[in-house]
Amino acid sequence: MKKAAGSHSAVSCAGLAALVLSISLLLSACSIPVPAAQQSTEEATPQPSEYGVAEVDDTTEAPQETEAGSVPQTTEAEAAATASAAQTESPAAEPTEETTREHRDVMPPRISGAQDITVEEGGTVSYKKGVTVTDDQDPDVKLEIDNSAVDLNTPGDYPVVYSATDAAGNTRRVRITVHVTQKIATEEDFEKLHRLAKNELDAFTWDGMSDLEELWAIFWHVKYNMKYVNGSDKTSWVREAIRGFEEGTGDCFTYYAVMKALLEEAGYETVDMTRLGGEARHFWSLVKYKDNWYHIDSCPRSADHGKYWYCFLRTDAQVAEFTEIWGEDYYYVYDESLCPRTPEEPLHLDYDINGEGHDYYDEDYE
Repeated sequence: MKKAAGSHSAVSCAGLAALVLSISLLLSACSIPVPAAQQSTEEATPQPSEYGVAEVDDTTEAPQETEAGSVPQTTEAEAAATASAAQTESPAAEPTEETTREHRDVMPPRISGAQDITVEEGGTVSYKKGVTVTDDQDPDVKLEIDNSAVDLNTPGDYPVVYSATDAAGNTRRVRITVHVTQKIATEEDFEKLHRLAKNELDAFTWDGMSDLEELWAIFWHVKYNMKYVNGSDKTSWVREAIRGFEEGTGDCFTYYAVMKALLEEAGYETVDMTRLGGEARHFWSLVKYKDNWYHIDSCPRSADHGKYWYCFLRTDAQVAEFTEIWGEDYYYVYDESLCPRTPEEPLHLDYDINGEGHDYYDEDYE
């Protein structure tokens, strides 16, 4: 029988299709994966194949690269979101010493009113007078005072420590100084000085003398009857004046103290003067004469320092001029704000206060 035209091709195509179907079913049954180049990068959703098999894409999208070829950095918003999520998932941290310190008592007590104290030797001190202690949490803080180093019977400077500790152990310390000064004089000292000065005045002054004559006599009595030696007790002018009357020796402080005692015993007002700066200390007085103040100083000087220039009722301008010429710029230098000013015009005296040919001066009392 003769075959129909094209029948061989039809059979061949049908056979080929059957063969392909058989191979596909065999591959699916063996779970042979599809090559990666044929996988999708879209979100994986199970989709049935044309052959009834679910396909799952479990690959992850690779990070995109920047133009420079590096992996892009995480943004601040992304980092904050990540940290927030981590904190939410992490358990709460246990309290530490740092986190609880602000709730503790770390402030020491406050000591108010403690300040330096000055007391005369032999006196007493009330250390707690005017001193208070407060604390922000402890209402009952005890004040302790260490005054073990103080000797109230010996002049000097001594440390004292105030301390206060609260219940939490916080301590505050305040240090002060107790200045123990020597007594200027006792009543007995003043009485003795009064007797000595009066006896001296009675020996070389008399009724009927003018004030100028009396001042001139006092000036020369001190200069003539004192012998200059180095050293004196400068802690008390009263005691040094007594020693000067009794021993007749001393330095400028002794001359000043004896002069002051005689002037005040005679009824004159005085102001104490002290040198400001210079190589050594110096002391003298201002005395009030006819309602005006003048400098007076009986202390002797050497020939190199104006030996025969006498400081008797001198004005500020005169002692300044002497200092410039003879005193090496410091002899009569003083704090002008602490004393009254003298007249500008000097006194015109009949006395030879510049020392030339003066009959009273004796070289033995230089």
